Amino acid sequence: GTNTTSGGSSTSTLNSSLTNIDFSAIEELDPSLSDGYRIIYDRECPVELRFQETAESPQEVGTLEAIKVKMLVTGKDSSPES
Repeated sequence: GTNTTSGGSSTSTLNSSLTNIDFSAIEELDPSLSDGYRIIYDRECPVELRFQETAESPQEVGTLEAIKVKMLVTGKDSSPES
């Protein structure tokens, strides 16, 4: 018999371990939430990044990156401030 093992088992174990971590304690330390600010939008948005040296040069192929976007406000819900 042939003994085969999957190289991805340790990766899947790590991924499942990371999904079970409670990040709420880390989020409480977020300095952007000081002074009464609160998050109203928090998403990872796909953005295509392209590098172009001059306006005349052809556009390079872009790379898709997930950029974390947060919008914060302070004040009352009826009259928020940015």
